[in-house]
Amino acid sequence: MPAYNAALHLSETIESVRAQSVEDWEIVIVDDGSADATADLARDWAGRDSRINLVQQENAGASAARNSGMKATTATYVVFLDSDDWVSPDFLKKLLPRVTRRKLDGAFCAAVDVDEHGERGKYWQPVPRQEFFNTTAHDCPIAVHCGLLRRSLVLEVGGWDATLKTCEDWDLWQRLARSKGKFANTSEVLAFIRLRPGSLSRSAAHNLAADGAKVIRRGHQPDARVPDPDPQWAKGAPPEAMAHTLAMHLTWAAILDIATGGTGKKILDDDCDFANADITPYGLAATIHDAISHGTGELQSDWSDYWPRITDLLETIEDRCGDPKLKQRTLRLLETLVFRHAHLSEPTAIGGTYWTSIDVIDPISSLDVPPGHDQAAINVYRKDKRFGTVTLDVRDGHVAAQRIFDAVAERMGGRIAAHVLRKKGRDALPLMGPMAKTVFRRSFVRFAGYLSQLEPASRRAALRQFAILHGEELVKASGILRTAEEPDADTPTPSPANVMAKNRQHTVTVTSDYGTDYWEGIFSTQDPWDYTNAYEQTKYQQTIDALPNRRFGRALELACAEGHFTQLIAPLVDELVATDISETAVQRAAEACSAHTNIQYQTLDLIRDPVPGKFDLIICSEVLYYFERGSEIRSLAERLQKHLNPGGLILMAHGNVAAIRPEETGFEWGHNFDARSIGKIFSDTDGLQLVKEFRSDLYRIQLLETTEGSNTTVSAPPIIDIERAEDLNFYVSSQIEWNGCARFKQVEVTDRLPILMYHRVANEGNPGLDPYRVTPEQFDVQMRYLADNGYHGITLDAWQRSTDRCRGVPGRAVLITFDDGYVDFREHAWPILQKYGFPATVFVVPGLVGKAAEWDSRFGPPAPLMNWDQIRELVAEGVQIGSHTMTHPLLTTLSHDEVASEALMSRTVIEQQIGHAVDTIAYPYGDHSEIVERIFEDNGYAMGVTTSGMPANVFDRHLRIGRMELSPTDGPDEMRAKLPAPRQTNALRHRRVALKQAMRKFHSR
Repeated sequence: MPAYNAALHLSETIESVRAQSVEDWEIVIVDDGSADATADLARDWAGRDSRINLVQQENAGASAARNSGMKATTATYVVFLDSDDWVSPDFLKKLLPRVTRRKLDGAFCAAVDVDEHGERGKYWQPVPRQEFFNTTAHDCPIAVHCGLLRRSLVLEVGGWDATLKTCEDWDLWQRLARSKGKFANTSEVLAFIRLRPGSLSRSAAHNLAADGAKVIRRGHQPDARVPDPDPQWAKGAPPEAMAHTLAMHLTWAAILDIATGGTGKKILDDDCDFANADITPYGLAATIHDAISHGTGELQSDWSDYWPRITDLLETIEDRCGDPKLKQRTLRLLETLVFRHAHLSEPTAIGGTYWTSIDVIDPISSLDVPPGHDQAAINVYRKDKRFGTVTLDVRDGHVAAQRIFDAVAERMGGRIAAHVLRKKGRDALPLMGPMAKTVFRRSFVRFAGYLSQLEPASRRAALRQFAILHGEELVKASGILRTAEEPDADTPTPSPANVMAKNRQHTVTVTSDYGTDYWEGIFSTQDPWDYTNAYEQTKYQQTIDALPNRRFGRALELACAEGHFTQLIAPLVDELVATDISETAVQRAAEACSAHTNIQYQTLDLIRDPVPGKFDLIICSEVLYYFERGSEIRSLAERLQKHLNPGGLILMAHGNVAAIRPEETGFEWGHNFDARSIGKIFSDTDGLQLVKEFRSDLYRIQLLETTEGSNTTVSAPPIIDIERAEDLNFYVSSQIEWNGCARFKQVEVTDRLPILMYHRVANEGNPGLDPYRVTPEQFDVQMRYLADNGYHGITLDAWQRSTDRCRGVPGRAVLITFDDGYVDFREHAWPILQKYGFPATVFVVPGLVGKAAEWDSRFGPPAPLMNWDQIRELVAEGVQIGSHTMTHPLLTTLSHDEVASEALMSRTVIEQQIGHAVDTIAYPYGDHSEIVERIFEDNGYAMGVTTSGMPANVFDRHLRIGRMELSPTDGPDEMRAKLPAPRQTNALRHRRVALKQAMRKFHSR
């Protein structure tokens, strides 16, 4: 424990060690030439507890003191605890077993900054071993006393570097990470860092800048101080990443200089290449906030004093980066970070934000905002409990009470309700009635079913999320939240699209009677099954080829539909009777086959109507799935056999249904029968025998012949493998469940949905945009991986329906999106998606449709965008279209009126052009805020997707849904590591699946 003028906090730090539940420890206090009472205080403690020892030395710095402490002890493991910090009583209890039982070299815990008011700030989380060096080459992720370390390893890598005045802990972590040492982590907070006002001098920022830059450069080259480094880190981190790391570190040090009275500009090293540092507003804002809180020791600093100098420094950084919007975006994000920790007693204005607080135990009133501020941030309390902050746009200097009420109820209703219930007493009574109503609603019943499928460890989090989900209606109905005023013109009226989106329910129509009305409904649309696609035409020709090479006398076609196959049969027979249950279908078949004079047409119900005469050939394809029971199919087979002339044939083609054999590829239809079961019923019918069978992975073609008497002695028919059409259009492929996908739907559920984000699929493009472009070959590999591993594609609408019901999607679900609407989506991406049956949502920029991606022009000639005709063709083929705003701006840099214009105009134009409602938005560059979300919601949007890099969660806010981006080089191994694993269903779900399968077998009899 290095101690220099540490008398103020030394006893508190020592007491935190003496409070350990593990008693076998030693404290070595190294008095580093203190001028106060530190030595006397340490000596007094040593006299009271034999486990405490004092070492004194001339002032040489904290690193030298820590080295002296290691020499003064023989302990196997050491912790470097500063004299003003402290640890949890369970620190040793939690970390020591991790290293001793597994014979490791160290273990790290999480830590948190705490200011003098007890307010918690930054959390320090240890990183996994495989990321330890890469992280420490760029940053210091671990507080100095977070580690329990093997003393011999610390000495082996050189101990503490006494030449560094600062950043010495970062330097040690980097060397330990480069070694072959084995470490474990816990995310539990066991260490606490005291933030002390005024603890930094003006020179500290300059020392941090210089020493940190030295550590960073060491991390990007070999380090001779580590005698036996891990081979993969022997040469250091890749040098191309150093520019960003140096720029962010120097910015952090420059802000420290501002916190101690300087301007920060002298800190910025001219040798640092800011132009290629890839600085983002998010990273910059977080760095500034972290530096100010550490520089001042206050999480609630007087930012108004620093704001002008921070703004001035950001102008310098913006100029050096060449990003004209960097300062504006960073300041807006920084405003949010500043007041996340602020406990305001008086309203405050910083930048463009007006900050105030409300106590919701009182009626909520409207807020008048001084001129010059376009957004209001409102800290929400109930008595002494703080729930967070809501941010709203200011309209004509005013924020209506109703808008504040709605925002607080939506964002914090669940937490407020839970807080009131925990307090119990009279305050909780108003909640009882609304809660009882919720319990008996269908959504709660569905949620209870979902909850029963979770493991016990996951149920608490799910219950909390459910309370938050329904908290808005609970606090509104109970009167816990109320307004002091009636709604006024400032309160937006929800648009019809928004109301529809909020009340959208998933409606499933289950039809048990596939009678005349059902089929007339099907044929109300011409060509309902796209008969002319390559898949159907190939299957038609293979069905014809299954017939023997002879002419037939009289033939019967059952379920002729619109006559596409009828035209192929007619030339092979003398007389053909074409039948269908739908009169509309029969009429269309007659029109399609008008050139053939040997065809008669009539309506025929296969269950109720008699077979019209005797025949030499009967064709019965793609229809028997719709029978309810096996006995009905068996009865039809017997009737057809009786109406065959001697030597007559039955020709059938039916698909494989995945639900019947879920471990195999098949169609996702929910029928009780497929080609296999239908063929078996017919071949088992007396007087019929299977002559031969043609099999592909999706369907079977079966030829049966009438025989005299029983067919039990017939030898096995030949089985012939055939190839289906390789190129499947989306109508066909989207109905296929590949490679056991149906089985996964029975035993797995997707609660964390990977929404994949792509931009371009092309072989060539501007080099600066290579991370956002995959080649067609790479894209095919990634889609094939998904298909081969049982993933099935869903749409944003389907995901919303699932989340509205508080449940995930059965099986391994994936959602695929494309931003911008490039021409190469239509040329390269869509054919590949069609092949594997994955739907896609494309977010287009209507203001630039048919032009080029001008926002990328700084990288070279921009790529062309699709025109409206091409987009309409894709819509007709099943592609969903969403908005990517009107002009692809950075939304947080616009005024609120401009954001509203982007939202409304883009949705209106797209809807006019494609003839479909549009209620989804992909924020350009992922740039959004709480206010941006609310503006889009007010303008009719139901769902918004970001670029968070995280999977979507069942309980995500609908206007803030995460997306993940795959690297162009990601193959099967990388995808397996990146995609979230679906949740395994529990025994109750398995019993439900088994019951469904038993019912299917019962109906097949």
